[in-house]
Amino acid sequence: MFRVDWKDPAKRPVRIFAVVMLVVLVGGRVSLYYMNRQEAVASTEHGPQKATASNAVAILPFTVEDSANAQFLRDALPTLLTIRVDGAGDLRRVDPLAVASFVGTSPVDSAKGRDVAAHFNTTLYIIGNARESGPHLILDAALYDAAVGPRALSVGHVEGRLSNIAGLVDDLVNQIIGPRVNGFKVKVARVALVSSESLAALQSFFAGERQLLDGHNAEASAAFESAVLDDPTFGLAHYHHALAAMRAERKEEADEALHQAFLLSNRLPDHDRQLVEALLEEVRGTPEEAEKLYRQITETDPGNWEAWFALADVLHHQGRDDHDALQHALALMPSHQELRRRAGPAAPP
Repeated sequence: MFRVDWKDPAKRPVRIFAVVMLVVLVGGRVSLYYMNRQEAVASTEHGPQKATASNAVAILPFTVEDSANAQFLRDALPTLLTIRVDGAGDLRRVDPLAVASFVGTSPVDSAKGRDVAAHFNTTLYIIGNARESGPHLILDAALYDAAVGPRALSVGHVEGRLSNIAGLVDDLVNQIIGPRVNGFKVKVARVALVSSESLAALQSFFAGERQLLDGHNAEASAAFESAVLDDPTFGLAHYHHALAAMRAERKEEADEALHQAFLLSNRLPDHDRQLVEALLEEVRGTPEEAEKLYRQITETDPGNWEAWFALADVLHHQGRDDHDALQHALALMPSHQELRRRAGPAAPP
């Protein structure tokens, strides 16, 4: 075995070299350990990748012309597109309800698109329009990058029957996202899991969404119940049914809907699955665990207004200060009537 005589002056250079090599080797191992540890912590503690200015896509409310289904199309199309765009390559979602709340009743054009992109700390946005011609639904949309200029990066055009709205949106997203994400095709099976192909179920679901946003919880609950009757596998409708029933103080109805949402949690988008888990903790009577989960969601996804609102609910029911959580939610959803009512005079005009 190689040994160094530490007391022999003639061998001092050897001693110095050995010490230096020991420091380098140990330091390298320590550095590698902490680099790997940081990567592991980031992947396990911080959850899904956050949307950044280069990969988040804001989808504005569609302009709808000459349609007896105008309200449904305005409400449904941004959400249906968002479900398909989220996770396409490196692309991530901006909550379409938050986008719609920010846009309000303003006309939708490229200038508004740039405003929306800036507000949500991104550059990518989609503008579209829809119209009906006889039995056909006609959809046009374009993807823009505010950092590049007013010219569309890609455009899409589809036509077909309203009853096939899911397939039409698949084709539209393929056309506008394909050039941005090379070789992208909508994963129809994945989309079918988290949405519904039943037109009746979708119409009831988005009618319920509007009632829920307006604070009409009983009416929203009835609409979501109708949606799941038309499509019992529509997990998102079960979850929103549970939310509406809870806020309408219909505990048994809420418990049953939440149970169904949990059973169908594999049919929920990731962010909704996390919300279901937190809501289950509330129902089980463990608000401290629910609070922990909601805070984790808001840390990894600060734009998740539903998590902020739910956090405010948990704090409120414990008699604790919910002001900050309400203000976060309201900043993201300024037109949400229930939030405005809860915030009282502090709500922005």
